[in-house]
Order: sequence, then structure tokens, then C-alpha cells
Amino acid sequence: MKIKNAIPYFISVFSISFIQMGLFIFFQRWLSFSYSGVPFLWRSALLQTLLLLPYIFMLAPASYFSNRYPKNKVMGYTALLMTLVLILIAVFYTLGLGWISYCLILLFSIFLSIESPAKLGIQKELFGVKRLTLSNAYQSSFSILGVVAVSFVTIGFSPEETSFLKYEILPWLFVIIGAIATLAAFKIPEVTPPSKYMKLRSSRRTISSTWSNPLLRLCIIGLAFFWGTAQIFILLSQDISGMHIVSVLRNTLIFSAIGLVFGFLAAARASRNFIETGLIPTSALGAAVMMFLSAFISNELIQALVYGVIGFCAGIFFILVKALLQQNTRPDTAGRIIAVANMMQMLFLFTFLTLQVVAMSFISVSIDVFFIPLAVIAFIGFSLSLAKTPQTLLRAFLRLFFFFRYRLKPIGIENIPETGPVLLVGSHYSFIDWAVLQMASP
Repeated sequence: MKIKNAIPYFISVFSISFIQMGLFIFFQRWLSFSYSGVPFLWRSALLQTLLLLPYIFMLAPASYFSNRYPKNKVMGYTALLMTLVLILIAVFYTLGLGWISYCLILLFSIFLSIESPAKLGIQKELFGVKRLTLSNAYQSSFSILGVVAVSFVTIGFSPEETSFLKYEILPWLFVIIGAIATLAAFKIPEVTPPSKYMKLRSSRRTISSTWSNPLLRLCIIGLAFFWGTAQIFILLSQDISGMHIVSVLRNTLIFSAIGLVFGFLAAARASRNFIETGLIPTSALGAAVMMFLSAFISNELIQALVYGVIGFCAGIFFILVKALLQQNTRPDTAGRIIAVANMMQMLFLFTFLTLQVVAMSFISVSIDVFFIPLAVIAFIGFSLSLAKTPQTLLRAFLRLFFFFRYRLKPIGIENIPETGPVLLVGSHYSFIDWAVLQMASP
């Protein structure tokens, strides 16, 4: 993207993603060498709870900081605080106090939950409405790249005494990456001045003011379903293959990651001039069909290809829904909306994770059968999007119908208010005006 100061933003995104997944891999592997079976499953669930919980109880502060102060400064100072926590984690683990380092994950996640609304909220201010989908594709691609990179970097590290590479080195590597993230975040320019009169609201008011908007509510539910399904999909793939998450990320699920990136880019290309919302229900349906098929596939090559298609469909769905959510924000509401979206996503993640752990602990069925409920959930997402926004598919068909005769290029779409009525005045009208408006401003 040929935008000034885009590089520091994406470096920060990559670095934070690298550290977040790196810490999870680090402690997940550490637990796997001490526990197995159900004890490992519950301790792994606790680790994920420490990573997810702050997004829920830090809702009000995360919303306030991103709305009250410049988002680039919020990213910078939270990255600095996260780096300080990483230093503590590295020191305690080096001293043999692994469980203290394990508990410090909660403190790291608190600062991460404040950084996230600022990171996602600044996109519209930094890149503009026209490049919102493209910037989301790049941002998500760099996040995936960070996850894949750390899974490969940690290949040679093991808690075993005979390991060639000392396991204590990894936390210090995360400290270095944290320093890079901090420097990059402080290089991001201040786009919008701070809202001096913004006050700290209660979590109840923060949620109600966001949840009252039907479009925002639908987008938040869609993102929550995406993350909940993705979490369980990864864990099920891990158990089916008989490998831990680190090995899975480097093997079968790498095809899902590749599919995700191609899905991100496909969504950006389809939404060059406007957000192509018609692809949202179709991508959800595609993911549902592929997840249903994956429950009956045992061939590794075919399974990898199916995973790639699932990733592709999921990537399209995720980018379009997230861009649609961000398009309906303002600088003084972006932090609140993103914080509420994060909270709902983590609630879904926590709920899905708990159900999966309980089911796998007490229900003796084949693990691949669990892919069928995931397919049902994805189909529910398709049905919900079709029921609530049937015009999205209609717009997609209209776009195909008018493709060879018309080219749509929205100009001045940023002048349309996110809420309230608007009067559009033109010099003439035609029979396709309604369709053009629907496509240009979803």
C-alpha cells in the first residue's frame, strides 16, 4: 500500500501477533512436557482463559483509552508496557519460576486488550474509507504471517534438557520483538486529535450504545461466530492429527493459513470501490459445506486441500464483516465499537472452548464427528446473514448482471453519516439508482 507510515503500522501488527502466538506456543509446549490427557487439556484451557479474559473485564477502560487519547499513542504505550511484562516473564522463567511467568500472561493480556481497539480503530483514520477493505486484508495477512513465523521459529526449542537450543532463549526473543513493536507503534502518526471531553462509561452503557445499532450487532455476531468456530477448528485438527498446536501449525493447518491469506486478498480485490457484502453469505455457506465434508475425509492431501478452501472462505467472510464494522465507526466511537466486538468474540471463544473441553472429556465419540456441529454453526451464520440482509446476495447478482455494461466507482462515500437519515439529491434518476446506492453504501 502506497501510504505514508503504513510500514510502521504493519510492523507493529506483525510483532504483536508474533508475540501473542509465541507466548501461547511457549507455555503450551511447556505444559505438554509436564502433563498429558485431561490434566493437560484443562491447564491448556486455563492458559487460553488468561489470554481471553481481559478482553471481557477490561471493556470499559479499553473503550475509553482508544476514544479519549490518540490511538497511535495508545498503541505505543501499551506496546511498551507489554514489553516490560515480557521482560518479567523472561526473568522469572530463566530463574526457574515458570508458574509465575505463566500467571503474568494475564497482565500481558490486559495491556493487549487495550491495544487491540486502538490498532483496529485507527485503520479507518489512517487509510481512509476507500482503502478500508484493502488495509484489513494487509493487516490480517501480517497477523497470520506473525503466527506462521513464530511457529517455524520455535521448531528447534524444547523444554527437554537434551534440547540443542535452550528453551529459556525464547522469552528473551519475545522481548526483542516487543521492543520492535514499541518503536514501530511510536512511529505511527497521529491522525485524529484526542477527544478531550470523552468520559469513562460503564460497561453496561458501552455495550448498550453499540448493541442498539442493528448493523453493528450483526457484524459483531458474525465476527464472534468466526473466531469461536476457528478456535475449535484448530483444536480439533490438532487432536485428529495427534500433534500439538505447534506441529499442526507447521503441517496441515498451514494450508488453512494460505487459504486465509488468499481469501483476504480476494475480498480486497472484490471490494476495490465498495464493500462487496454479497460475498458474506456465500463464503459462510462455502465454509459450512467444506467443514461438513472434512468430517468424512481421512486422506491427508485431500484434507489439506479442503482446509485450504475453508481458510479461503473464512478469509473472505472475516475481511468483509470486519471492514463493514469499521466503516460504521467514527474516530470518537471506533474504540467503543471495537472493544465491544472484542468482548463478544472472546465470550464466544470462551464458551466454545469450554463446550469443546467438556465434550471431549466426557463424551466418547470420534473427534472428527465434532466437525459436523461446526458445519452447522457455519450454516446458521449463512442463514442469519441471509435472513437479516437478503439484499446482499441481490446486490451481488446485480453486480454480475450490470458488470458488462456499467462500472461502479463511488465518490464521496465518506460524507455519508454513519447514523441517522441522509438526503441524496441528483440531477436525474434511473431504474438502477436503488441498486447502485445499495452497492456503494452497504
